[in-house]
Amino acid sequence: MSFSLLDTQQVYPRIIPRHGIGNAEASATNAVLVTVLQDAFSRLTTILGAYYLGTLLYPEAKSYRLLADITNDMAIVLDLLSPQLSHYSLTATFPFISHSPGTSLRMVALCLSGAFRALCGVAAGGAKAAITLHFAQDGAVPGDVGDLSAKDASKETVLALAGMLCGSMLMPYLHTAERTYTVVAVLLVLHIWINYVAVRVVVMKTLNRQRATILWAAYSGFYSPDNNKEKHNKSRRVLSPSDVASREYLFGSNSVLLSCHRGGPMRLTGYAKIGVPFASLTASHPWFTQLSVTPSTEAALQELIDIFADTRYIVGWDLSLPTVPIPPRLSIILKDGHDQNAHLQAWIVASVVSSCAGEAATHADMLRIAKSAKETVLHLYQDFVADLQRAGWHTDTNGILTGAARTVRVERSDDRKSR
Repeated sequence: MSFSLLDTQQVYPRIIPRHGIGNAEASATNAVLVTVLQDAFSRLTTILGAYYLGTLLYPEAKSYRLLADITNDMAIVLDLLSPQLSHYSLTATFPFISHSPGTSLRMVALCLSGAFRALCGVAAGGAKAAITLHFAQDGAVPGDVGDLSAKDASKETVLALAGMLCGSMLMPYLHTAERTYTVVAVLLVLHIWINYVAVRVVVMKTLNRQRATILWAAYSGFYSPDNNKEKHNKSRRVLSPSDVASREYLFGSNSVLLSCHRGGPMRLTGYAKIGVPFASLTASHPWFTQLSVTPSTEAALQELIDIFADTRYIVGWDLSLPTVPIPPRLSIILKDGHDQNAHLQAWIVASVVSSCAGEAATHADMLRIAKSAKETVLHLYQDFVADLQRAGWHTDTNGILTGAARTVRVERSDDRKSR
C-alpha cells in the first residue's frame, strides 16, 4: 500500500497577519510597508532557495521533506508571536518607522515568517515531486504519476476539512493566550513527530552519497591494504533498501564519508567534495581556482595524476599542506567524459581512502593508499553493482553529483610530443 506525506501548505493554511488591528496608532502606510517587505523576503527566499537547493531536492528528498515541515512550523510560530513583539521597538535602528513605535521588531518577525514559508514551498515542492515519483515507480502497487497526484490532492482536501472541523470544535475552549500557545505547541510537536515517522518509513531505491557510502561500507567491510580477495569475499554483504533506510541519517552534511568494521556501527572517517576545481589539490581555500604548483608538490601531483590515469576522475587532497589532516578532506576532480558510473566509483574510492587515512603519516603514504584503494574498488566494482541490482537498487541513475561540476582534461607531456 502506497501513501504520500502530508502537504504542509494544504493542511496548515497560510496565516495572514492583520496589520494594525487593535492598534489605534497604526496607519495604512505602515501596514502596506510591512506587507510589501514580507512579500519581498518571501520572493527572494524562493529564488535563492531554488538556486542553492534545486539539485539537492531529488537525492535528499526525505531530508528536505521533513525540513519543509519544520520551516513551515517556524513560520507559524513567528506569526503567532508577532503581536507580542510589538512591545519591543527598534526605532533607534530604523528611524524611518519611528512614527509607529513598537512595530519594527514585529516587522522583522513577519519578514522571517515569509522567508521560512517560502523556503517550505521550495523544499516541499521539489521533495514531494521526488517522493511521488518514487511511489509511482517503486510502490507496492505501481501506477502512473497523474493518478497518484490526483488521489493525493483529494486526501489533502479531506485532511484540510478535518482540520477545520477540529479547530472549530476546539476554539470555544481557548479563551486565554496560555491555552492557545499550549495547544499550538502540542500540535506542532505532534505534527513534526508524525512527519518524522512518515519520512523514516519511506524506502528510497535510488543512490545518493550517504546510501552509497553505507552500502559500500557494509559490502566490503573495513578495508585495509593487507586484505586479500578471500577476506573480501567473506565480508561482502549487500544491504537491502529497507536496511539502508533504517541506518541513514535525515540531517547531516552530504560530504561525510563513513565506514564500518565487521558490521559494526558507522563511524565518520572523512569528508569529500565532488566536481571541484583541479586547483583544490594545491589550495585549501574552496574558492581558489588558480593552480599553484611548487617543487615540493609537483612530484606528488604528477604521481596522483598517474594513479588515476585510466579513470574519469581523480581522488586527491590538498598537497600544499605539510601533513594530511585527520579526518581527511578529499577532493574529487572529474575529467572530460565523466558519467554517473564514474561519480559512484569515485565516491567509493574516496570512502576507501578516508577509511585508511589514519595509517598515513605523509603524502607518500596517502598516495600508496589511494593507489591500493583504486585497484581494490576497480576489482570489486562490477560485482558490487551487479549485487546492488539484484538487491533491488536502481544503479542506472544516482544523486552523487549535485550541481554543476568543473571538469578537467589531463594530457601527459609525452603524449603530446608523440602526436
